[in-house]
Amino acid sequence: MKPILPYIMVLLWALGCANTLPHQSQTEPVLAHPVPTIKKESTPYETAAWHLFRNADYVRALRLAYRATEIRPQEPSAALLIGLIYDHGLNRPDLALSAYNHILQQAPHYEGVGIIQPRLPYLFRRTQERVAQLSLHQSDTPPLQGMPLAIFPILPWAPNKTDAAFTLGLTDILLSSLLDENSSLPSLRTHLLAHAFLDAFPNANANAFARWTGAEQTLSGTLVHSQNHDISLRLELINKQGQTLQASAPIVGKMSQLNLFRDNFVHALTQMFDQTYIDTQLPMPSSMALTLHGQALDAYLSGDALHARAYIEAATKLSPTTKRMRNLNRWIKADYTGSQIGNDLVALYRSLKLQPDPDEAATRRILATQHLLAPSYGVDSAQETLTPFKPPQPETAP
Repeated sequence: MKPILPYIMVLLWALGCANTLPHQSQTEPVLAHPVPTIKKESTPYETAAWHLFRNADYVRALRLAYRATEIRPQEPSAALLIGLIYDHGLNRPDLALSAYNHILQQAPHYEGVGIIQPRLPYLFRRTQERVAQLSLHQSDTPPLQGMPLAIFPILPWAPNKTDAAFTLGLTDILLSSLLDENSSLPSLRTHLLAHAFLDAFPNANANAFARWTGAEQTLSGTLVHSQNHDISLRLELINKQGQTLQASAPIVGKMSQLNLFRDNFVHALTQMFDQTYIDTQLPMPSSMALTLHGQALDAYLSGDALHARAYIEAATKLSPTTKRMRNLNRWIKADYTGSQIGNDLVALYRSLKLQPDPDEAATRRILATQHLLAPSYGVDSAQETLTPFKPPQPETAP
């Protein structure tokens, strides 16, 4: 009988050579932002969660992703997957924002931060929208309860699109600085609340808004625009019961002399508050710039960052020194960039999964224990809802 040991040695040598052969390359997705090379140690739970996420089974994907973070709490990729599930799956911008912020706090040097960071302003705006919608439909607690001051947009006496845009621009330029200095409430949030309120109740007034928000005081006004371009504004300070505490005398001016009108406006506000925080040194924007500013703000609050960019760029060209316009321009650009970068985050995570999975067998065993049928829609087709189609189990909640 011939000895078999030499044959075994040859066979082992051949298998070793086969293992050193290069893996077949896979095509990387084309991204708006380059995907960094990230060293990542996956777990079977995370790999299984990614598989379920790709098949739109978001609730079970979330459960397994949280399990992966328990096993390796220092690994940021599992937190990134949780953010993707909330962001692209369950349409919960508030929880996606929390997951992404967790990565920034726990792993500030994570190579994916450069793609995560630009998404945050967009998610913040959508989170505030969601808060406003929930406050309208489900909340028993006033959304601004305990806040000292809220702003309701100045409304035109005879509404039309041009006057509505002009008065919204006037509100943001003249009243938002007062709010920013006298309250911890960001002016963006009160804008979003007022926008949602007027969208739900188009004929509502500032008194109804004051009762709904529960802020200690609400400042608003009514503007009359005559045919000869004279304007007259009457300010009102309203308490949380919807009662008018104080009303100003008519503040008059001309559309062609808005600097003089601003000075009269500041004088009226000074009688209501100790200080107005309105910079009277810089020139007031023109009526056209204010109208464009109002159109940009309205489009931004409606989630239309594309048209908002066009309006605010035109406004800043007419009035480049106005701080509020520059701030709004920055918000809109950040929001637009964040809305476009969502698919880059999915591609960032997908690029990690192109690596061979060392625990493929364990992943298959985990997936075999999942028996519920997946929803029929895909990753990018779910629509915004006030509640996810199926909430996560308590043990998987953040």
